[in-house]
Parts: sequence; structure tokens; C-alpha cells
Amino acid sequence: MRERAVADAAETAVADAAETAVMNTAVAVADAAVTDAEPRLKEISHTRAKANELLLNQAIQLKRIAPMAEWLMRPPGSALAWETKACEFETRRGYIKSGTQAPQVSNKYRGVQIAPINRSMFLGWEVIITCI
Repeated sequence: MRERAVADAAETAVADAAETAVMNTAVAVADAAVTDAEPRLKEISHTRAKANELLLNQAIQLKRIAPMAEWLMRPPGSALAWETKACEFETRRGYIKSGTQAPQVSNKYRGVQIAPINRSMFLGWEVIITCI
């Protein structure tokens, strides 16, 4: 009976040790995965910031081409999140960050639409300018 108790205790100890070893290995693998992923996530974040900057530069170029007249942009998701304004161009598309000024155009033309967009890498506004 004593031998059986010792054998049961040894079996329990081995099972506990094996479970602990498996758990420690899983934790170590997860830690290594996180450590490996951190530089990649930073790289992705940097690339995303550069892409947003390029899109904003496109919108700035669009502003330089357009005659000047300002209007207020409404936040994405609002019921009136787009406006039709003046324009003198063939259809062009650009993207600008939410909260920035919209491209500016003269009130002598029509056809600019500002619409909210939510793309995987960019939350802001799609600007569609159409010739009258």
C-alpha cells in the first residue's frame, strides 16, 4: 500500500512537471513571437505614416491646382459628411486626413464632393473633383 502511494505521488509529480514544462515552453514561444513581431509592427506603423503623408501631399497638390474658397469638413460618420462644392477640373481623386482643410475651389464651378472613407490604412476623406 505504501509502495502504491509512493508510485501515485511520483506519477503526479511527473505529470505536474510535464504540464509545467509544456506551459513554460508555450510561454517562451509566445514571448519570442512577441519579441519578433515588435520590430515588424514598428516598421508597419512607419510605413503607414509615410503612406498617410504621401496621400496628404497629393491633397496639398490638389489644393495648389484649385482656385481658393474654403469650407468646413464634417466628421466621418455624420449624416451630412459630404458636400458638393465648386470645381473646374476633370475627375480627380485625392485623400486627406480627417480634420484637415478640404481642397479649395472657386464658387464659379460645381462638382466637388467630399466623402468620408475608412480604408485599412487611412481614415479621412475622399475628394472627388468632376468637370462641369
